[in-house]
Amino acid sequence: MERPWDEELVGRRLVILSWDVHKAKRALAWWVNGLVYGRRVTVPVNGHERTYTYPGYVDAPGVLRLGQSVLLMPPGIAKELGNALAARDIVCTVTEGDWRVGGSQQ
Repeated sequence: MERPWDEELVGRRLVILSWDVHKAKRALAWWVNGLVYGRRVTVPVNGHERTYTYPGYVDAPGVLRLGQSVLLMPPGIAKELGNALAARDIVCTVTEGDWRVGGSQQ
C-alpha cells in the first residue's frame, strides 16, 4: 500500500534513535510510551465521554519502529524526540549511517 508521502521519503537519510528507561521509573516509562507511541484520553464532557487521540512520534512520516525503544527516522524528527527525552534525563542515542528508504543507495 503506497502512502502519499512515500515518494518524498525515497532516498532521504535516516538515523536510528534508541533510548532506555529503567523499569523502576514506571511513571517516566508511561510518559515516554505516550510520547513515542501516542495515547488516547477519555474525559467526561456534559454527561458523556469524549475520547481524544494524540499521535506519537511513530506516526510521523518516515518513522519506522525497529524494536523495543528503537526507531529509524529522519534526522530532524530524531533531534526533536531526542531533545524531549534528554529534558527528562532519559539516556538516548542517535546512530547515523547510510540508511535510506527505497531507491538506490548513494
